Amino acid sequence: GNNVYDQDMEQLAEIITVSNKTLWGLNLTANNIGNAGIHTFATQLAHMQGLQFLDLQQNPFTETSRAAIIAALKENSELEQLDVDGKFDETKAHYLGLNK
Repeated sequence: GNNVYDQDMEQLAEIITVSNKTLWGLNLTANNIGNAGIHTFATQLAHMQGLQFLDLQQNPFTETSRAAIIAALKENSELEQLDVDGKFDETKAHYLGLNK
């Protein structure tokens, strides 16, 4: 991991939302991102233009946060791959399939 914590997610989401022109993939595997960080990131996901790949595996968030990030896919038309726990999710597959 990169020692990314909940408090870092708001700033990271803002950077990606406001000034992203080249970042297409973000691997945040094995950090310390919990429920607060995932919820913060999920609220901004719809505005993240250009982001096509997001990996959030091996972070200490719960099923509620997992559901929140998947629900945020409804508002994002560019993300093509989202890894949250390595498991298949029908809702996630549906929304990601619309973006390809």
